[in-house]
Amino acid sequence: MDSSRNFIRIRLRQLLLMTGGVFFLLLFVEALYALFDVPIPHFFLVSLVLLGGALCLVPVFKNASDVLRIIQGISELATDGVVITDKHNKIVYANPAVMDTYGYSFEELFGKTPSLFKSGIQDAAFYRAMWKSIREKGSWTGEIWDVKKNGDYILKNMRIETIKNSKGKVRYYLAVHRDLTEMQALQSEKELLINYDQDTQLPNKRYLLKRMQSLIDDQVPFQLVLSKVRNSVHLSDKHSQKQYTETFKELEKRLKKTVSASFYAQVDSEFFAVILHKRIKNEEAFHEQVQSVVDACEEPFTNALRFKMTAGALRFPEDGDEAKDLFNKAMVTFEISAAEGNRYLLYNHRFHKKLSWEYNVRDALYEAVQRTEFSLRYQPIVEFETGAIVGCEALIRWTSKTLGAVPPDSFLPIAEKYGFMTDIGAFIYETGFQDKRIFDQVSNRTLHMSVNASVHQFAEKDFADTFLRIVRDHDLPPQEVCLELTESSFVSDYNRLNKDLHALRKAGVRVAIDDFGTGYSSLKRLQTMEADVLKIDRTFLAGYPETSDGNLLKAMVQIGKSSEFSVIVEGVETKAQHDLLEKSGCDAAQGYYYAKPLSKDEFVSALKNS
Repeated sequence: MDSSRNFIRIRLRQLLLMTGGVFFLLLFVEALYALFDVPIPHFFLVSLVLLGGALCLVPVFKNASDVLRIIQGISELATDGVVITDKHNKIVYANPAVMDTYGYSFEELFGKTPSLFKSGIQDAAFYRAMWKSIREKGSWTGEIWDVKKNGDYILKNMRIETIKNSKGKVRYYLAVHRDLTEMQALQSEKELLINYDQDTQLPNKRYLLKRMQSLIDDQVPFQLVLSKVRNSVHLSDKHSQKQYTETFKELEKRLKKTVSASFYAQVDSEFFAVILHKRIKNEEAFHEQVQSVVDACEEPFTNALRFKMTAGALRFPEDGDEAKDLFNKAMVTFEISAAEGNRYLLYNHRFHKKLSWEYNVRDALYEAVQRTEFSLRYQPIVEFETGAIVGCEALIRWTSKTLGAVPPDSFLPIAEKYGFMTDIGAFIYETGFQDKRIFDQVSNRTLHMSVNASVHQFAEKDFADTFLRIVRDHDLPPQEVCLELTESSFVSDYNRLNKDLHALRKAGVRVAIDDFGTGYSSLKRLQTMEADVLKIDRTFLAGYPETSDGNLLKAMVQIGKSSEFSVIVEGVETKAQHDLLEKSGCDAAQGYYYAKPLSKDEFVSALKNS
């Protein structure tokens, strides 16, 4: 009786110990999947539970063949590969998932060792470390490359457990594995989408910053040259996107060959960056190196394209020790170079003031968006035929809690650069359309409201749908809204932008080309632009009649009218300018001659008195 009880107690203790081991195995698998940020498939857990339960019965059965029959029946249900080997590492069992994965029959596997699957990718040291873990810890977990019967490689996540008898002697080895090849392919595809330009397949800005930070972490000196194609407008007019893309790829090869560029990235459709590792002795040598980069870029290409470049350049560690900071400094250097009409410019610490201002504005904009520190001003648009106010343009203004009043031409480029335009645009549309309903009631007539958008906003998914939703939420007919984009916006991504604008115009929204005459668009392209209104830039009116005869302005008005656009001229300041536009056939105008940008209450008063 006592021996029976002792036998039961021993078996129960063994059962509990084995259950604890299975529980530990489950915890390990859960941690492993969490490490790779992959949800644990239920069938995998079920497989381990069932197999673990079967193994818990090992001590109860006297004959190992009984155990194997039980495990075999259970593992048939598992979709993860299960291999059992004897103490000599000879395969005694493999479930159907293994045979499906590797392409072998069970007869081909039985009695062989798992070395049959060796890919040769891991060296002998890898396998010595694996078996050391199995011998000392009783288990091993990791990733391993194997090879299938047909020669294809397969990446597996594997767990190997040692199965011992009641005397602690090794009886079997249990290996459970999962195929990671598909997961790795998905990860590679994800990395390709995130880190590479989808047109040229060249590294993008995100990858550039990663590469820079890696070099910084390893304390590898390098030079960064950030350059922009100045004449890309004319190039894209004359050549297909395919030719344009091929040119950037050819440029990459040229730079690596002629100036030993170690890394080349396409930051956007016009910007690209080059990283160089050549040791620079002094600033003169640095000038020569950057000059070589620009010269290489401006050499003719095989498809007869030629670039004109503007570049900004700097060095690590001399000019900074953080990737984003260095990139921003290079961008500021480029902007100063472009403004001064240089082919290139090297970063100088005197630029720090400009960069500090940019950072201050960026940080203040974040707070401004949270606290809604913005307001709108409305500049009347006057029709020549009637002399009445027929609409207005909503203009953003910002008074920062920390910086005070910041001019739009100072903060809007920074807002675009750091991704604030979506929030700012939403404020303009919501506030402007709400105020428009008040203006309509006061004037007792329908007014048109013009609002601005940047090309960065169109880069947001479903911008056109979002804009139309806001219009409809305020019960406004789309025909009473005009969306203004600068001429340069049409140049940057013409085909995609035209598609979105077509959808807006089809819904009834009017589209205006703002600052017309400053964006270098061709007259041929003007005929295909999805737009209704030309807003001629104020620079063509400035100086009349003192220093300008106004003939160029009149010609531009006629071009717009002959292309069936409504024509509005900005920046009217004197009666003489007003009279010129009225005689030229211009439809409407805006400027200080009529009124400065007004607050909501001031605009209401102007409507009452008109």
